[in-house]
Amino acid sequence: MIACLLCAVFQQTEDPSVTLPAWPFRAACAAFKGASKATPPDELLARMATAAGVLYNVTQAAACYELPADPNYDGIWDYQWCTERLPQETYFGRAGPPGDMFWAVAENRSAVAAHCERKYGVGAKGSLPWIAASGRFGQQAGSNVLFSNGEYDPWRSGGVLADLSPTVRSIEVEQGAHHLDLFFSNPADPPSVRQAREVEVAAMKAWIAGETWV
Repeated sequence: MIACLLCAVFQQTEDPSVTLPAWPFRAACAAFKGASKATPPDELLARMATAAGVLYNVTQAAACYELPADPNYDGIWDYQWCTERLPQETYFGRAGPPGDMFWAVAENRSAVAAHCERKYGVGAKGSLPWIAASGRFGQQAGSNVLFSNGEYDPWRSGGVLADLSPTVRSIEVEQGAHHLDLFFSNPADPPSVRQAREVEVAAMKAWIAGETWV
């Protein structure tokens, strides 16, 4: 997830020198340290703004947050969503209170299709073909595949969490975020991420050499 947040920061600022603090979710939650049920609502809102600002106002230059003009806007993943039907949460329906904290929004696939056609001239795919067409059997038929699953990756629930064959295998990355193991190394990387990179590099070297991956 951290790597995805870095993508979002660059999308906002287009400045690669702007960085997030280490463990950004912890930095956001720190805004609520000491808060309780007795904390006044105005103060809680101010704390929420500080927490959101860890990502959305990383430069501290924004006076307020503006909603995008395009209601189906999905940032740098939008075209890929339209052409591959990635499961982007911005297109999901939301029940709203009291079930969650978001405004109620009904899922509208026809509106998504119209958006993709209007913006990119492509028709939105109506299912998740890369999952539905391949499934477990399609994945087992592959070879030289290593699925890595970060413990803190919100997409982990849809990942491959166990070996499917001797050449289609899975590794768990404790304290790992969304493709953090494929991102630039950092002195703050936990040992599990470094170990995952070593496994991945060893696997790729074996594939290139045509050797058995152990």
